[in-house]
Amino acid sequence: MSNRNDRRSGMLKAVTGALALFLLSGCSTGVREHIREYDFRESNKAGGSRSGGAPSPIANVFDMPGWTSDLEGATAFAAANGRNTVVFVRRAGESTSERVVVILNGRQGEAASKISERVALDIAQTPSLAAGLGVTETPAIVVLNPQGSPIASQSGPMEKSRVLSLLGAK
Repeated sequence: MSNRNDRRSGMLKAVTGALALFLLSGCSTGVREHIREYDFRESNKAGGSRSGGAPSPIANVFDMPGWTSDLEGATAFAAANGRNTVVFVRRAGESTSERVVVILNGRQGEAASKISERVALDIAQTPSLAAGLGVTETPAIVVLNPQGSPIASQSGPMEKSRVLSLLGAK
C-alpha cells in the first residue's frame, strides 16, 4: 500500500511540476514582465522594496527551487543589487551532477547560496554559455562577482565541503 502511495505522490509531483512549467512557458510576455517587476525572495522582503532597477529573473529550473536558467537576467539583477551570481553547470542525468544538485537543494546549500543570484545551466543545451564561463567539464560551479567577473570556480566531481566553500566565496 505504501509503495502505491509513494508512486501516486511521485506522479502528482511530476504532473504538478509539468503543469507549472507549462503554464509559465505559456505565459504571455506581459504576464512575465509583470511577474518580473517583483522580487519575491526572502532577502529583499525585509527591506520593503527592491534597490535595483533590473528585473528579478524568474526561477524556472524544475528540480532546483529558486534557481533560474536566465544567466543574463541574473547577472543584471546581481549587478544592480551588489550580489554575486552562482552558476551551476551540469549535464542532465549525469550522476556526479545529480549529487551536486542534492547538495545545492539541501539546507546548507540553500543557506549558503541565499544571498546570491542562482543560475543552473545544462551544458548540452547551452554549450556556448558554458564555454564563455570557461567550463569544459561537468559538474561545475562558477561564482561571479557583481560585475560579472569569476571569483571562484571548480569543475568535475566535488565533495559537499567544496561545494559549500564555493557558495561562500567573496
